[in-house]
Amino acid sequence: MDNERTFEMNGQKEKSGSAGRAIITFSRGWQTLVATRSLGRRGVEVITGDEYAMTAASFSRYSVAEFRYPNPTKEPDAFLDMLERTILEHKPEDETTPYVLMPIHKETYLIARHRERFEPHIRVPVPQIEHIRQVHNKGTLATYAAERGLPIPKTWTPKNMADFDSMAPEIKLPAFVKLREAASGVGIRKVSTLDELTSTFREFVAHFKLSERDYPIIQQAVSGNDYCVTTLFDHGKMVASMTYRGLRAFPAERGATVMRETVEAPEMEKVAAD
Repeated sequence: MDNERTFEMNGQKEKSGSAGRAIITFSRGWQTLVATRSLGRRGVEVITGDEYAMTAASFSRYSVAEFRYPNPTKEPDAFLDMLERTILEHKPEDETTPYVLMPIHKETYLIARHRERFEPHIRVPVPQIEHIRQVHNKGTLATYAAERGLPIPKTWTPKNMADFDSMAPEIKLPAFVKLREAASGVGIRKVSTLDELTSTFREFVAHFKLSERDYPIIQQAVSGNDYCVTTLFDHGKMVASMTYRGLRAFPAERGATVMRETVEAPEMEKVAAD
């Protein structure tokens, strides 16, 4: 279904009492499909976008229109231009109609940096970029947690190669070498010997062309199960939370979980709330 016809459908829905309109990015993600269904069932018109065609959320009956955008990492300016055009194209004529931009994946960081470009036309319910920067980088996140006495694995943050060489023999192994800004199993490797630690650290610096301020961190491996606490905050107050336990991951020892189960974990959620 093309955008012109679906936009005509939008107009019909508005007349019948639309609960609002939302633009959602990363429509290939399963989490985006869940969000699209959840909003659509509540009467919200959902417009789904991605850099790829034929995505999971775009096939949902609750996706009333879809759009394509350039890769936000490789072409950030072109991505922002396309997103702005889409926002203006689908802006409700009735200014009282709720209109929300919901970034889902890594483009959230870019949108938060340029939120002033979109906020005159649409609500952008993401944290301020200054707050995101505190936790987006694994190095600053580890420092933030340590300063507040939160339980985290022993972490080493080399400032330069000489600093790494001096601390490497003291690092308790096994450990994980991690890029400061990466996800989904990219830039993370478990090491069990000093030789593996040294070669992996140097390999990451060279392969990813890292400056000293972006050097990987090293975190001591911790035994046990894999849990993840997800939360929703409203101006600093936690209003909802959900914890899951990872059952399987891909890649097995370092990747994102691909099978999970929801569990009760009040103590973990309390740490997140603090």
